Amino acid sequence: MLANGSNATDYVKKMQPEEVQIASGFLEGSNVDLTKEMTDLMTTQRGFQMNARAVSYADQMIGIANGILR
Repeated sequence: MLANGSNATDYVKKMQPEEVQIASGFLEGSNVDLTKEMTDLMTTQRGFQMNARAVSYADQMIGIANGILR
């Protein structure tokens, strides 16, 4: 089950044998926009880094607070 309540079968279509064509000497094209995917990956990585840094700073602040209370 996907996050929004839909199933994978909503996005995947099983092709029939008469729909498939295989030809020698041709290059198959990709259905992925590489620039968009790389941009999304970089954005996700930056978000992950920012969240990891926030957790690290919070841990440091808790450590300082514990040191003050002792």
